[in-house]
Amino acid sequence: TKRYGQRDGVDQTSKGYRLASAAGSTVVSPASGEVMFTGPFLDYGKIVILRFDSGYHLLLAGLDNINCSVGQKMRRGEPVGRLKGSNNAKADLYMELRKNGKPIDPSPWFG
Repeated sequence: TKRYGQRDGVDQTSKGYRLASAAGSTVVSPASGEVMFTGPFLDYGKIVILRFDSGYHLLLAGLDNINCSVGQKMRRGEPVGRLKGSNNAKADLYMELRKNGKPIDPSPWFG
């Protein structure tokens, strides 16, 4: 529903992607990595931050529950949590990819 670099409010652009899905959908790790943070953060709500090789981090937000813990090694495809909501309503997953601490366009990761 929103792409990296797209207008996201007054004088702001999106630093990540917002993807629509059914509420309650399982969110999985897109690659193997380590869980660096889980829990509530600012206005993101419940988030998971994964660390991958070569200085990459991925923030996943919009979660209702989290199924992993800090320090856990995740394999690609393993569940990290579920999206907010119930009764198959729409929900948004926010995904922000960072390289060496700076947001970057994640679209090349979408195969």
